[in-house]
Amino acid sequence: MRDIKFRGKRVDNGEWVYGDLIHERYGTCIQYTTKRTPTGYGAPEAETITERHKVTIDPSTVGQFTGLKDKNGKEIYEGDILKDTDNEIYYVDFIRGCFYLRTNYKSFPHLGWAEWLPMCEIDRLANPTEFEVIGNIYENPELLNKIG
Repeated sequence: MRDIKFRGKRVDNGEWVYGDLIHERYGTCIQYTTKRTPTGYGAPEAETITERHKVTIDPSTVGQFTGLKDKNGKEIYEGDILKDTDNEIYYVDFIRGCFYLRTNYKSFPHLGWAEWLPMCEIDRLANPTEFEVIGNIYENPELLNKIG
């Protein structure tokens, strides 16, 4: 079973956070946990404390974890831009309950479709380690110009 987790960019400082997605009245949030060992006088020895954090994120940057890792061991999320061993560029999208690798229709002029075309369901890839995450559509949209 894969981990169900999300990422999003914090609205206060623009950093990526990873964890559980929460929709609240005041906005969309990611909740995550950290562990720390208390220090100082009177702190219990070798006791680790788990702390929960919840931060507001920009909902337009939310992406779900695919459950897969690229050839470098980096987790692949919805919105990531990938390059394969043939230097073809794709991005990860979530459509009708499945993750897809998508590319520009220009790669298939004989089809004449003027839209993005689902290439294959990412979770059915024979070897996801043939791909490398090279950016994402939020921070590196210029990489999409290299598609097609």
